[in-house]
Amino acid sequence: LRFSPCGSRLAGAYFDGCVRIFDAESNAQIFTLNVARPTINGLITAGMDAEAVDARRMPDSDSVTNLRWLPSSRKLFLAIVDIAGTVGLWDVAKGRQPRLASKTSCAAELSALTFTSDRSRLIVGGADRVLRTYDFSEGASELRLAQTMGGNTSVLERTSGHTSKLVALCASPANPDVVLSGGLDKRVLMWDLRIQQHPVGAARGTELAGDAIDIDQDGITLFVANHRGERMMQMFDLRNLSASQPVVASRSFSWAGELVQEGAVAPKHEASCMALSACWDNQSKIIAVAGEKDPLGQLYRRRTDDSGLDMLGTVPCRGSGSMFAASVSEDGKRAAFGCSEGHVQFVNL
Repeated sequence: LRFSPCGSRLAGAYFDGCVRIFDAESNAQIFTLNVARPTINGLITAGMDAEAVDARRMPDSDSVTNLRWLPSSRKLFLAIVDIAGTVGLWDVAKGRQPRLASKTSCAAELSALTFTSDRSRLIVGGADRVLRTYDFSEGASELRLAQTMGGNTSVLERTSGHTSKLVALCASPANPDVVLSGGLDKRVLMWDLRIQQHPVGAARGTELAGDAIDIDQDGITLFVANHRGERMMQMFDLRNLSASQPVVASRSFSWAGELVQEGAVAPKHEASCMALSACWDNQSKIIAVAGEKDPLGQLYRRRTDDSGLDMLGTVPCRGSGSMFAASVSEDGKRAAFGCSEGHVQFVNL
């Protein structure tokens, strides 16, 4: 799930191969998009005849695994990736029907993507551990493969990429050349797009299972929500990251938001969650986390001194599945959580 930069739209990626667009004011679904059938994006509504329903019925297609809006732009572009390696770019301008502006593919399952802060590049990654960078122009609305990074494990004893599947990507809001990637290998790597051979920094001690990393607007603090019970949430100082010596978290937090001191036993609580998704707002104050085990969505307010996270509320999962996705609008006024069964729950803050 992701709110558009203006906060008026929410986009959700679904296992049936569709992307669903919601109006954030009314919480109503307004479009259904599918790269396999891009010219059909209307909704099936009550009272339609059989021919109209059949024309709008989406074909079976590959699961959409992630999506991102083009940041800080008047134009509403939405990029998606799926398990077949497809990269799609939708033009979702207000006042007209969405259109598929660009589509390309690679040979690997994709699970993560991010736009750089200057809106000139889209980076994608997934099962083959390679980061692919596509040049992007708002005027041309096309994606052109420009470079690849990673895929190898080491070069002369220096880390050159992830050793397991890549599940999260996040671009620095403060530097358009800096991107962070999170993998199943319990590491987050920092990349400089001007240096293609190897990452320039590494953080260790993470346990990611999904799109659960974010960077504050100053480009200094990395937030990670882990798929484990203890020290579930962590913050890293990106200024300390080094390729030769991976750093550990500067602060760790329990599911209840309590600060866990280094070396201390993490407090036990009745409620716990294994995080699958996390993000914070444009001011890096409101944090949304979603996960499984106890399938919950949770909202926190970050304290100014990072001495803890104040819990704002909990959103239980509808049905028997997991709380699979979380999103916060850039202004911090709205949040949304997505269940694995397809339900989307909106929260006003």
